[in-house]
Amino acid sequence: MDIRQLDPVTLIQALAAFGLVLTLWSAVVVVLARRRGAREEALRRRLEPDAEGTAGSRTLRLFHEGEESTTVVRGSAVQLSLSERLEQWRVDAGFDLPARTLLSVAALALVAVAAGAGAATGRVVPAIVAPTVLAAVLWWIANRRVLARRSLFERQLVDGLELCARALRAGHPLLSAFRLMSEEIPPPVGNIFADIVQQQAMGVRMEDALKRAATLNASPDMKIFAASLAINLRTGGHLADVMDGIAEVVRERMRLSRRFRVLIAQTEMSKRILIGMPFILFGVLNAISPEYMDVLYDTRPGQIALVGSCISLMLGWVVMNKMADIKV
Repeated sequence: MDIRQLDPVTLIQALAAFGLVLTLWSAVVVVLARRRGAREEALRRRLEPDAEGTAGSRTLRLFHEGEESTTVVRGSAVQLSLSERLEQWRVDAGFDLPARTLLSVAALALVAVAAGAGAATGRVVPAIVAPTVLAAVLWWIANRRVLARRSLFERQLVDGLELCARALRAGHPLLSAFRLMSEEIPPPVGNIFADIVQQQAMGVRMEDALKRAATLNASPDMKIFAASLAINLRTGGHLADVMDGIAEVVRERMRLSRRFRVLIAQTEMSKRILIGMPFILFGVLNAISPEYMDVLYDTRPGQIALVGSCISLMLGWVVMNKMADIKV
């Protein structure tokens, strides 16, 4: 089917069918995500009945020498805006360019690939499949960068907390210990604590600076650190022991995470093989026997089968990622 001789009505019908399938699939994903979020929220409210009265806060009851002390820790359920989520993703992935610039470049690349595939083959299906594959590859690369940076962040955070504990025991105040961490620990941990020190110098309260650092960082270890330190600043205690305790918790989480990665290694390998083999075979068959693959491009059943295969591969990729996603 030559794209130059394609009837505009047929082209609109094909694009409408593809858009309908994509919309239905997106609607199913959104509904499932909302239902899961509602179940998690209902469970959280059952486990934390005191959190219902204060939005985005958590009430902790502390007992010391037989007396009860109630402390409210704010910011445990902060809702991020779209720009803040994009900024968090950019920081986690380690990109230097702004998030909007990255999205603009990616969109231009997808349009260029779609136009190039359509012009080179003269068919509609490659113009749809090529940018879809490129989008999946870009998403995979970004996720790999996020996972690599998160693993590096955990290792650096343990070293930074141990350094902070030694500095506190040597007599340094908390802000001076954070400044030492920003100077001695390389990015990304060093940048986070440098930002905390800078905000403190500008007059921002330490609790607010910690809350912002935990909000803009997706690492659960940073959230544990911020919440623990906020409680300690309000109730008092030995900061060096708190730092050592958090470092030990993070170290145990890393040990469990490595153990789980070993257990799901077979699932990860199966996922890569099952997702990669169809693309490899598709490329090989197109290279050695193009006329054999013309039925997928020139006939309506072949086009439907090709689009359905791409959607099935995407769904399989999502399902296998969920199977292998174990949060420690």
